[in-house]
Amino acid sequence: MNKIPEKQLFCLNCDLTSGKDGIPVTLQFEFVVGNLTKVPVCHSTLWRKMPFHMCSLSPIPLPEGNGAEVYFENGHSITINEPSIIFIPAGVTHRIDDFGSAPRESLWIHFRTQVMHNFDLFTHCGAQPFVSREGYEEVRDLLFKIVQQPKVLNTANAAWLQLYGLNLTLKLLELAGIKPESIQEKISPVLNRLQPALDLLRNADRKPELAELAEAVHLSKSRFLTLFTQEIGIPPGKYFRQLQFERACRLLTDPDRTLAECAELLGFSDAFHFSREFHKLSGITPGSYRKQFR
Repeated sequence: MNKIPEKQLFCLNCDLTSGKDGIPVTLQFEFVVGNLTKVPVCHSTLWRKMPFHMCSLSPIPLPEGNGAEVYFENGHSITINEPSIIFIPAGVTHRIDDFGSAPRESLWIHFRTQVMHNFDLFTHCGAQPFVSREGYEEVRDLLFKIVQQPKVLNTANAAWLQLYGLNLTLKLLELAGIKPESIQEKISPVLNRLQPALDLLRNADRKPELAELAEAVHLSKSRFLTLFTQEIGIPPGKYFRQLQFERACRLLTDPDRTLAECAELLGFSDAFHFSREFHKLSGITPGSYRKQFR
């Protein structure tokens, strides 16, 4: 067996004989929906806000005089006139208008990358929207590999999806200017303590009572509420509402489910009530959301 040169050992600056002790961190790439789709002439996504991140490539090809404009709720906009990566984080209200003179194709996915089962890495690190020409070919290849995975994954497919997705995550974090040390600052040991309450919220069919959540982590109601809001950024009730919104978006990607079925599974009294709440959170109707995936 070849020995590592002493100089190289010195540069590694770590004890190669020891294990690694720390908070158990589980990383999971969650692919929600995505495809290579035709973009009609002068197409607009309309104003929308999604619970998942979007990564897409600007519609291709992009001959001279063609492109797209990304608009944000705060009045900011980005013009795209060359092949680029578009990244829109979850919860950002935006609209994408394409002004191509002929139908083109767009490669896109909606996704999340979770840490410790409950925390989205990009959201927790405060990732902002960006458009980048850098890394285009690398991201394009990863997106193709992700969307080309079969609909029903076997063990090998699932493993490859995780590898492709986590590689995409690394590249997007780099392009977003998020450094490893900033991630370390955001993921605190307190999050590990909140896991039982977060699991309870994620698996509940109804909103759990504050006392129930506090008991799960052995804290008083007031202390739990303060700690949860401080670490997660929003109170438990709003967090549960976001989880319901995520579930709604997943259900709507299934073309065989009616709105009434989606409403029933999510605990709404009827399809009208569900549609009203969905529009309030996303800015578009459930039907308009579905049309994006046809």
